[in-house]
Amino acid sequence: MPRGLSITFPDAHVLLGGWHRDHTVGPAQRVDVMTALKEMTIWPAWQHFEQETKGSIEVGKVANFTVVDENPLDAAPMRLDQIEVIGTVFRGEWFPVPEGVRERAAAAASRE
Repeated sequence: MPRGLSITFPDAHVLLGGWHRDHTVGPAQRVDVMTALKEMTIWPAWQHFEQETKGSIEVGKVANFTVVDENPLDAAPMRLDQIEVIGTVFRGEWFPVPEGVRERAAAAASRE
């Protein structure tokens, strides 16, 4: 990416690993995980002039974020789709994934 250029994308599954099932989508367009996270967090906040209230976890900012069971920066890129969502914090309130939802999602994914 050219220096100083911030971009945002609406479709994270292409960004995170550059794949869709067994087919590589735009292999030359892949980005690393940190860049993909920025493309979905701080860069859109900046693009919409909301960087003072959104885009990163800081005191005084809106507390909306997802909690996952593994650090995506430590996971192998081809395993990113296996990281499970534990819950979401929305406006500072905790919303755990309801009982059984992860198991149903895993079963559905195994049928694909």
